Amino acid sequence: MLFEPPSRSGGDHGGVARSAYSHLVERVHRLPEVLRGFSRRLPERDIPDVLLEAVDTLFQPRRIIVLLRAQRGGPVEPRALKGYEQDRRSSFDVEPGIGLVGRAAMGAVVVSRDAARGLFAINDRERRPVRPCDDGLDVAAPIVWEREVLGVVAMGGVEPGLTPGTKSLLASLGVVAGTALKQAALTRQLEERAESDSLTGLKNKRYFLDNLAREVEEARDTGKQLSLFLFDIDWFKHYNDTNGHPAGDAVLSELAMLVKKNFPRAVDVSARYGGEEFVVLFRRTPKDVAEFMADRFRRFVEKHPFPHAERQPRGAVTLSGGIATFPEDAATADELLKSADEWLYEAKRSGRNRVLAAMPGQKSRLTDITENR
Repeated sequence: MLFEPPSRSGGDHGGVARSAYSHLVERVHRLPEVLRGFSRRLPERDIPDVLLEAVDTLFQPRRIIVLLRAQRGGPVEPRALKGYEQDRRSSFDVEPGIGLVGRAAMGAVVVSRDAARGLFAINDRERRPVRPCDDGLDVAAPIVWEREVLGVVAMGGVEPGLTPGTKSLLASLGVVAGTALKQAALTRQLEERAESDSLTGLKNKRYFLDNLAREVEEARDTGKQLSLFLFDIDWFKHYNDTNGHPAGDAVLSELAMLVKKNFPRAVDVSARYGGEEFVVLFRRTPKDVAEFMADRFRRFVEKHPFPHAERQPRGAVTLSGGIATFPEDAATADELLKSADEWLYEAKRSGRNRVLAAMPGQKSRLTDITENR
């Protein structure tokens, strides 16, 4: 037991202690309800709000703040707030080791009077630094996983004040939240690996195909156009045969880097479609805009100094591509891919190093392309 209730013969002090014990027991009884919030699978972005709700349920303080590190070793930044008249995120300047939140960010569970001893001389208040982030807070605990401090949770204005077990309970919530954050991060990393191509870092074909049908349906519902750019490297077999497969892999990785650089918009989705084939999906983009961006990229690739480019048939690494747009060229995801693929091969047939867009009502003049495309 964390705290033994005193006998009733202790006078006023005994009454205060019995009240403190009563509050502690009440909070312990609330723990199962609080912990259920962390038992379900949570994305990282939801955990600060779940932690704030847990602290509120357990202690009902007037003020709560949850701060997290955006990156390992970086500063802690507010993610969830309660009891502030306005959003004060920009005013929370936390200095590690200084003040209530600053000391908690270094791994300590701190009560306000302990934090005061860590500042300048207490009897010289004018010299004490102003810590806006500590305003109205009484106790702070680190959000930790093993020995890594991921953030801070702090609260103030607990009724009837801090009682035995307060620090331990808040510290325990910090550990629970830290474990949830690490689990969420690990889940996200595993999902990203499952969705990504190991060589290029772009999304893989499975991810792209799983999402394409949904993108088409969304475009159908919103009435927006959806353009697809499918392309591959010209004479890639020649490049591999001449320079070796490791060199070919290096070219694919470098081309993927150029894809990321040239198509950075949040509305664009790029993926390695297979072998030397890549695909870019332009959301809410008409065909003429997609064609302009795709051909600009083609010219950029042609001028890029890839290793051994001089050994290629045209003295450069080049690409050919096809573009199709929903709904004018296709009614389904499969039809959109097929149309772009047909015009990719038409670009190959008509000389390579070019991007051709589907023309409504006109089919490509497909002919066999040699293996050494």
